Amino acid sequence: MAKKSYKFINSKDKNEFLNYYIQFGTISKAAKKAGISRQTHYDWLKNDKKGVYHRAFELADKMAADLLEEEAFRRAVEGDTQVIYYKGEEVGRRRVYSDQLLSLLLKGKKPQYRENAEITTNVNVELSDAVGAMRARIKKGTENGEE
Repeated sequence: MAKKSYKFINSKDKNEFLNYYIQFGTISKAAKKAGISRQTHYDWLKNDKKGVYHRAFELADKMAADLLEEEAFRRAVEGDTQVIYYKGEEVGRRRVYSDQLLSLLLKGKKPQYRENAEITTNVNVELSDAVGAMRARIKKGTENGEE
């Protein structure tokens, strides 16, 4: 089945790049596949006065992220088939799941599973004492504390 091609903008080159970006998820791979340099993409963003290409790229970026999330879910929940070899011969297959991906997906959807580090600090500074000491040094002409 052929990959779906999206029309984001009225430019064949830009659409081709954006569609490859959705498929591969990186600017480098998409640019290479589209036959352009990475810099061309950045030039398109820079020279996009009306923001049309910028908005198209943001949409393509969200679509690429969705595909990554779908793949992570598939590996975590559905798993992958791993071939088992013994002395160079295939002797079986087993389903392998990714606990790490499952954990990341769960943390993304359920805040109670996230590590919530809370850092508190107390700083007690008597500003009036510090300002008074500084004023006294300035008055004496010893701003850096030398007597």
